[in-house]
Amino acid sequence: MRSAPVMVNEPWWVSGEITVATVNVDAKGNRGMAFKVASVSSNRNGFGLKGVILVAREGRAFQVGASEPNIPKVGDVVVIPFLDQKHCRGLNFSALYYEIPEELPTAPEGVVQEVWQE
Repeated sequence: MRSAPVMVNEPWWVSGEITVATVNVDAKGNRGMAFKVASVSSNRNGFGLKGVILVAREGRAFQVGASEPNIPKVGDVVVIPFLDQKHCRGLNFSALYYEIPEELPTAPEGVVQEVWQE
C-alpha cells in the first residue's frame, strides 16, 4: 500500500512570504519557484548523490542532493513546485527527486547577477 504525501504547514526550509514575482508555472501547470543551477559537485556523497546549488532571482539559495538521472546541468532553470499550490507555501524538492534540501544564506546581488546572466 502506498502512503499519501504528508502536507507540512510550515516546513523548516520556508522563510518569509512568497511574492507574486517569485511564482512560476511549469509545463504541467504546477505553481512553483524558479531556480537556476549555479553549480554541480564533481564528487558524490556517501549515498551517491551530487551536490547541486540552486539560486533564485531574488537571491534565495539551496543546496540539494541529486542522484542519476536527476542531476541537472549548470545553467538549467528548474521550477520547484510548492507543497501548498493554493497558497504558494513550502517547496516540494522531492517532486524533482532532490534530497536533503538545505537553505543557504541569501546570495549576494553580484552572485545572483552572475548566475542569472542571459
